[in-house]
Amino acid sequence: MIGRSQEHGHAIEALPYFQRAEYADTAGDPASALQYLDSAARIATAQEDDATLAQALLNTGLVRLRHGDHSAALREFYKAQVVFERMGHQRGLAEVYNNIGSIFHYQRNFDKAEEHYALGLRIEERLGSERGIGKVLNNFGALAEDRGDLQKAIAYHRRSLDVWTAVRDSIWQAVSLANIGSCFDALGQHDSARVCYAKSLRALRGEDERYQYGTVCIRMGMSHLGSGHAGKAVEWCMQGLDIALARNNLPMENRACDCLYQAFAAKGDARSELRFYRRFVVTKDSLFNDHRIEEMTRSEMLHEFEKHQFEDSLLQAQERALVQSEHEESLRIEAGKRDLLLYSGGALLVLIGGLWSRLRYIRRSRSLLQAERDRGDDLLNNILPKVVARELFEKGRVEAREFPAATVLFTDFEHFTTVAEQLSASELVELVDTCFKAFDAILIKHGVEKIKTVGDAYLACGGVPDPAFGSPVDVIIAALEMQRYIVALHDQRTALGLPAFRMRVGVHTGPVVGGIVGSHKFAYDIWGDAVNIAARMENAGAVGRVNVSQATYDLVKADPRLCFEPRGMVEAKGKGAMPMYWVGANA
Repeated sequence: MIGRSQEHGHAIEALPYFQRAEYADTAGDPASALQYLDSAARIATAQEDDATLAQALLNTGLVRLRHGDHSAALREFYKAQVVFERMGHQRGLAEVYNNIGSIFHYQRNFDKAEEHYALGLRIEERLGSERGIGKVLNNFGALAEDRGDLQKAIAYHRRSLDVWTAVRDSIWQAVSLANIGSCFDALGQHDSARVCYAKSLRALRGEDERYQYGTVCIRMGMSHLGSGHAGKAVEWCMQGLDIALARNNLPMENRACDCLYQAFAAKGDARSELRFYRRFVVTKDSLFNDHRIEEMTRSEMLHEFEKHQFEDSLLQAQERALVQSEHEESLRIEAGKRDLLLYSGGALLVLIGGLWSRLRYIRRSRSLLQAERDRGDDLLNNILPKVVARELFEKGRVEAREFPAATVLFTDFEHFTTVAEQLSASELVELVDTCFKAFDAILIKHGVEKIKTVGDAYLACGGVPDPAFGSPVDVIIAALEMQRYIVALHDQRTALGLPAFRMRVGVHTGPVVGGIVGSHKFAYDIWGDAVNIAARMENAGAVGRVNVSQATYDLVKADPRLCFEPRGMVEAKGKGAMPMYWVGANA
């Protein structure tokens, strides 16, 4: 794109600034890159060179996008869009639409992301641009993945890989391979995912590809984490973090810290877990806080306002014409010139029509904004516990809190991989979804908070985030009901000759810390040794049973609805021998 300006003889003086900006951005100095691009834009403006100005605005948006400043990036892309439209430059418009779609995608506004991707794809197809089509296909694949349609996502990424293979672009081939690997990870096919990541990394050896290399390192780490290889996860995500820090890249740092705090938690290293969790929360808050989202909304509304400035200018001209017409009208009425009175009446009707149209537009815009706000509120209330969502609405952030006596429930399907191998990907997802939806309903009934799912594992907690709900007894009764559901489903499916899950459940009561986490979306999470011990209770349990710790047993042993069977001292991985109890329901 920079070469195009030089090729057409536009603002040759600006070319060195583009080159310096690219070098500074690659070296991890976005501030200098932005200064150089601003100089290029000033030169282009002085020379009335729209082509160079549009490219400077586009590159500025890309720098800000890569470094996580979505609201500022959106402003630059909208400015570039105006210039490209003025030029009638379709290729530039396609790139702008694709990048605006990426911003909405990052902010999880999937409908607007799809709308802009589709605009870009239509232009690229009309122009016959293979590379442009390949980029948009990559984005459509990522969008399908985030919407949970993994087979569709893989199909898009394979189509994009075919494009990059045809044009012999190894860097974009690496990007498509990494995206396919991400889909395999989401499907639980971690070995296949890591094969794709390894191929991607082999193609990303140049200094200019350090951003992509670091991104794939983090994905490789998360894949190892999903397979239970916490040590490998730390190694890979540390590589990603080093690259993020060297490039001063906040989004990549956030993803690396997300991986590392989870990996250290899995290793039982509580100090490192807390250190990286704090870094993760700080970087996430910088990327996804309410102020940035408000800035994005403001940028979008400003763009819409500017699009209607011409209409407003006409309206003001009509108002001035009305004043003049009224003056002439009074003079001409006195002279008896009724034809001019009719003309003035016509002008008044035009003005009234214009004002009414503008009023309808304002009302419609307000209605759409309110609908978007209501939809966002509903989504947030569905993702987060209500008390947490309320705090986020009121304060713009959520403070992490300590809960001294939370009851943690952890479930895991036995021989999940063996069952998964007997099912197609869609059948597997459908079966897991059926189980987890049943668990969700059971927890709601007993006032227990679902925290998250990790692959085939399900984590829930009582007494968090509101200590008044989800007592230890409530958690155990919910756990027993979950086991009964899985046993009944197992018997039903095996009678039909279908593969089925059996499940272990562990419960422990102890202190945890709760707060909002998430690299691409808000999520309420808990951490602390109590979570690890609950996982050990599950691991040391048996299918069809609920295994509880001494701490939980001491709190619920007097409840007449429950019965217990002491197991004595049982070895727990990483914790040594611990007293455990089977718990059941009294008839």
